[in-house]
Amino acid sequence: MKESITVKNLVCMFVLSIIFLFCMTGCTESQLRHVEQELSAVQGKVESVTAAIGKQTYGPDETLNLLKALQVGNTASAPFNPYALPIGVGLSGMIALLEALRRKEKGSRKYAEHELRNGNNGNPPGTKGST
Repeated sequence: MKESITVKNLVCMFVLSIIFLFCMTGCTESQLRHVEQELSAVQGKVESVTAAIGKQTYGPDETLNLLKALQVGNTASAPFNPYALPIGVGLSGMIALLEALRRKEKGSRKYAEHELRNGNNGNPPGTKGST
C-alpha cells in the first residue's frame, strides 16, 4: 500500500529535525519544550488552512487554480496572519488580471473566427471590403 505524505508527517519530521539540531547545538530541555509548544500551537493553524484549501473547487486552468488556492489559504490564515489583507488584495488583483486577459484572448479569437467565416475576401482581420 502506498503511503502518502500528510501534513502530520511533515510536522513530525520538522519537529524531529529541529530537536536534532537543538541537541547538536547544545540547547536545554526547557528550550526544546518551548519550541514543541509553539509547534503544537501552529499545527492547528496549519490544519485549518489545509482544510480550507481542500474544500475549494478548482477548474481546468492550473495557473488560476494555484492563485485561488493561495487566496483561500491566505483568507483562512487571516486570524493569525497580519499580512493577510495586502496579500489578499494582491492575489485578487492577479486573479482579476488573469481572467481579464483570458476573456480578451477569447474575444479576439472569436472575432478572428467570425471574420474568417464571413469571407473577408482575403483582407486582414478588422478591415471590410476591398482595399
